[in-house]
Amino acid sequence: MRTGSPFPPLRRRSLRPATAGGAPPRLLPLASLANLANLANLTNLTNLTNLTNLAFLALVALLVLPACRPREEAASRPAAAEQRYPLTGVVMSRDLVEGEARVAHDAIPGFMEAMTMSFAVRPREALNDVEPGDRIRATLVVAGARSWLEGIAVTEKVKPGEAPKPEPGSRLKPPAQPGDEVPPFSLVDQSGRPVTRETFRGKVVVTTFFFTRCPLPDYCPRMNGNLGRIEKAVVADPSLARKVRLLSVSFDPGRDTPEVLKEYGLRYHDAASGPPFAIWTFASGSAEEVRKLTDFFGVWVEKKGESFDHGLVTSVIDGEGRVVRSFFGNSWQPEEVLAEARKAAGRTTG
Repeated sequence: MRTGSPFPPLRRRSLRPATAGGAPPRLLPLASLANLANLANLTNLTNLTNLTNLAFLALVALLVLPACRPREEAASRPAAAEQRYPLTGVVMSRDLVEGEARVAHDAIPGFMEAMTMSFAVRPREALNDVEPGDRIRATLVVAGARSWLEGIAVTEKVKPGEAPKPEPGSRLKPPAQPGDEVPPFSLVDQSGRPVTRETFRGKVVVTTFFFTRCPLPDYCPRMNGNLGRIEKAVVADPSLARKVRLLSVSFDPGRDTPEVLKEYGLRYHDAASGPPFAIWTFASGSAEEVRKLTDFFGVWVEKKGESFDHGLVTSVIDGEGRVVRSFFGNSWQPEEVLAEARKAAGRTTG
């Protein structure tokens, strides 16, 4: 266990700035300055005092200027580049509390097929001006790990009595409850090897669902990015590394072949976590086998042209194959899931 301060020791900053030629100039100590005063017959105490004060000010300047430089450099660093796409579609529902709108949007050429999904809206007050059934135009902004709609404008108001009906709940089966046992399944991993329920027998498993072509950073990329952080934490703890495994299941087996899964998985693996795929498996299987798992965990998936409209569910499974807890949506933090996995691992022998 690491003790003491969690912060690294401070490094002594050199007081010798580099010259244009790369070699640092030599600074004379105060004693040397006094010798120079004597050599120059500066016997006047006042002159010597002034000279010493000048040397002191020079040292202060050397201390202060380098300390200011990092702040200047940080302030000059550009923010994450934003990608902006025009979006049109029909508002299916809105959530004034969460500041989100669910939009059945048209295809965005070169970025995303037409589908229905939820978007954060900025500013959220813009939702006050739209109603379910309104046709809108907006700008989809993708910046780093975030995306949102801004500049929403209604292009066609919904007619009375034509507001979209609430989306049927029948497409979403009740999610698995804590204590429910995961059904038998048969998948194939990123190396073409079979993956079954028995593969993880005696291990705590954190599982999530995705497809590799998912374009928005708030969805599949965030889920696997979070699992990447969990992987790093698990590998750093030998007791967890023996007991915890990660499983990302693609519901797009037609495109997400083992080769594609391997390339995709490597994007999320931190080299500092050791060999890739040691504790984290990327897998898919037949439509029937994948549907068996999505139905069990309560992940609704609908194919929309060449893409998917889908939900997000991440679950922790104990060493006996039973659900410990599920996390819905994309607002959960890796630390929350890791805490559940850690507790489950504490109850797992081996």
